[in-house]
Amino acid sequence: MDACRLLGRRVTEWVAVVADGRKDQHPLNEPESRTLPGCRPAGCGGPTMRAATAGLLLTLSVASHGLGTLPGASDEPPARFTVTTRKADDTVTVGGDRERTTFDVRSPSGISRAVIERTGDTWPKAVVVRLYLKGLENLKVSAGAVAVGAAAGVRDGKVEVRQWTPGKDETPLAADDPCRLAIRVLGKDGKLAAGVPLDGGHFEVTLPAAFLRDNPKLLTVEWIDFYR
Repeated sequence: MDACRLLGRRVTEWVAVVADGRKDQHPLNEPESRTLPGCRPAGCGGPTMRAATAGLLLTLSVASHGLGTLPGASDEPPARFTVTTRKADDTVTVGGDRERTTFDVRSPSGISRAVIERTGDTWPKAVVVRLYLKGLENLKVSAGAVAVGAAAGVRDGKVEVRQWTPGKDETPLAADDPCRLAIRVLGKDGKLAAGVPLDGGHFEVTLPAAFLRDNPKLLTVEWIDFYR
């Protein structure tokens, strides 16, 4: 029974040393108060006790490494949004964190709209919309006074993107326009798609910082799938 109590005390001490950095709790600091009556500090408990202590140290060492934060992980909760879609079978999945948020859009009909409302104070630094469609005949993204129209496809293995200012004339957007969207066409494997229609892939749309500069309350995304 005394040996069990001593082992329990050792567990507490080593947890304090390894996990909490409490060097003052090291078992060798006060050896006389940490041994069984009549035992010498160096050999107390015999081989069984020493083996148990060695196993305990290995376990605590592994556990202490597991207590660290994963690289790139954020302690902050994900940014919060309210999403309203035009059709009941549309789905928008929100992912990421307060620095970079993704909106994964799936639309069985291939033609619809989603209105994203932020409930936090500001938008994340990076906002990415991923449209899981077969083709992107028409896309309109608007926020406050800013609106951009776009279409994307793949020809001869190269992505072709057109962007314009929505309206009757659909004035082409200049290549250096700060509100120009960054659009990629990706296959199911996450690599650049070789062609369309996509099979399990998606159109990745990254909004530039200028798009949300005025911190609008709403972000509206409208889409039409060429292969709907």
